[in-house]
Amino acid sequence: LNVDGNKTNLDELVANLNQLNHNFSVIGLAETNIDTDNKDTYRITDDYTSVYQSGSAGKHKGSGVGMYIHNKHNFTKLNSLSICNENIETLFVSITNLEQPTTVGVLYRPPSGSMKLFNKELQSLLSSIQTCSNTYILGDFNVNLLNLINSQDEEFEEIMLTSFHPLISTATHAQPHCASTCIDNIFTSNPNKVTTSGTLDWNISHHSPIFQLSEYHSKSSPKGE
Repeated sequence: LNVDGNKTNLDELVANLNQLNHNFSVIGLAETNIDTDNKDTYRITDDYTSVYQSGSAGKHKGSGVGMYIHNKHNFTKLNSLSICNENIETLFVSITNLEQPTTVGVLYRPPSGSMKLFNKELQSLLSSIQTCSNTYILGDFNVNLLNLINSQDEEFEEIMLTSFHPLISTATHAQPHCASTCIDNIFTSNPNKVTTSGTLDWNISHHSPIFQLSEYHSKSSPKGE
């Protein structure tokens, strides 16, 4: 979910999550508008461990990504894939106690940045994770897959579709007097594991939460239990 600020909307997200009869393994947030020093202020439940990437220095809105990983999973943060600049913000982890290691990343593309440089950095990022057959990249890409308007949008689609499959094909973002767009998505390198995906009708921000469910088996209990 592009939460549009933890201070404003995280409590409502938690309230909606508590009404679901399901505990997601990973919850990813874009535009958290907080840095890592404040992450423990924004907890979901004791069942999750949070990992945050600080936003761009001096930018108090429209920046920052974070993840909440359920405590049934062992994971490590992938520092080499977790970056933040004016063109791209990412946070990646590797979940290590599944039947095969699974890489999960949350990504945000600031619309004020350079799309050309974003594509270049995205291509480099994806090249670094090609060795992992189980990868999920979720976030707000600020590229409307329902209406590619220029060559750089088309380049983004080509970069992603070379190795990844989009799981969301409906509108995810709507504002008054504006056309709805599909700018939030989940891309996976292993679509055969996916059982369902879609959007949730929660009025938290201008973005709809997106989700996907997959079937995996743990190879061991988390944290040695």
